[in-house]
Amino acid sequence: MGSEYLRLRQRAVDAMRRARGDESDIRAAIATYLRDGLHAETPAALTDYFCVDTPSILDDAGYDDAAATEAVAIFDEIAPDIVREFADRRL
Repeated sequence: MGSEYLRLRQRAVDAMRRARGDESDIRAAIATYLRDGLHAETPAALTDYFCVDTPSILDDAGYDDAAATEAVAIFDEIAPDIVREFADRRL
């Protein structure tokens, strides 16, 4: 993995750790992760890093299963709009 990915991942882990338990902060952390990450990665890769790969960003941020499920629901809710906004700006 490249250094840009490692910085993106560490920023996301730190932000998700700080946001734990606060839905608006979780939303903001996920939005920042996606907006920053879309400049270098595909939406599918960002999803994998966030919640599929082992360890995922959520794993490294210390989210238990219940908290991770809530964060993934937020991710799934906001990701399509952010990806669409990014694609629209690139056209």
